[in-house]
Amino acid sequence: MPAPIWLRTEAALGYNVPNLEKPIGRWRGSLKNRPLVNRAIVILAIPLLAYLSFGTARKALEVYQLNQQASRIRQEISQLKDRNAELRRQMEYLQSPEYVEKVAREQLNLVQPGDTPLVLVYPTGKEPAPQPTPVPTQKQAAPSPNWQRWWGFFFGEAP
Repeated sequence: MPAPIWLRTEAALGYNVPNLEKPIGRWRGSLKNRPLVNRAIVILAIPLLAYLSFGTARKALEVYQLNQQASRIRQEISQLKDRNAELRRQMEYLQSPEYVEKVAREQLNLVQPGDTPLVLVYPTGKEPAPQPTPVPTQKQAAPSPNWQRWWGFFFGEAP
């Protein structure tokens, strides 16, 4: 194989051009063994890369699951804060003077000074049972049998 043009011109000018067709340096004798070294490196690198990629994937999945769990916990905390605020409002209402007065009047039958208590006395000693109000009913015709309704649906008239 002829030398490249740049080598030929430098040689023609008289420069000292080394012969590049022979290997130089420490790789001179080991070029024949080089494919074996490359195979060994590839054989050792593939399991290492597989191990590292599976480890990374496993950690990524673990981080994803932890983020999902943290999101659920944040949502639960938000719901509990809302519930806590609702219970605090209810507690404030139950401790308010308006509620205390309402319970005292309705459930404990207490009166304030200046109020006139009214006590209803029934002749039998018991409260009368509430009377249900009668609901007016309309007479409805008895429903026709199912086969007659189907007949009317398909043929438009009853038999």
